[in-house]
Amino acid sequence: MTEIERAEIADAVITCVEIALMPVCTKLAETIARMEEHRDRLRDVDTLRARVAAVEARPAVPGPPGVDGAPGRDGLDGIGFEDLDVAIEGRTLTLRFVGGARDRSFSVDLPVPRYCGVFTEGATYTLGDVVTCGGSAWIARADTTIARPMDGSPAWQLMVKRGADGRHKA
Repeated sequence: MTEIERAEIADAVITCVEIALMPVCTKLAETIARMEEHRDRLRDVDTLRARVAAVEARPAVPGPPGVDGAPGRDGLDGIGFEDLDVAIEGRTLTLRFVGGARDRSFSVDLPVPRYCGVFTEGATYTLGDVVTCGGSAWIARADTTIARPMDGSPAWQLMVKRGADGRHKA
């Protein structure tokens, strides 16, 4: 192959490569142009951020007063501790608030044991009642019962077992 033929082949290859790369070069140029536009927009955004920060840092300027709304109804006066009365009856705690024309009561049943003395046959006991029977203390586990505690009734639970008889030494 002669020198001229080699040069012609080289020129043909360069021309083919340029033709093949032409769409890539065009896309690359478009991408570079868009990047420059975005860079300009980012500069604009930075400028805008600085301006907004400056505006937000200024003290607020009060506007003109608004129009008053229609007057509302008067509310009821509150009830305070000075209006409170407390009563305890059995296990029931009652809080009564009296203020002006208002009278409100709230009752709460307190879950506390109450000693009722020695078990009495035929008496009615309620949940939490404590009785002594046979030297031991028993607590009622049911709302009402007339069952005897020592008879194995599930309505009663042994609370304190009777101790052994002791002898006192002088």
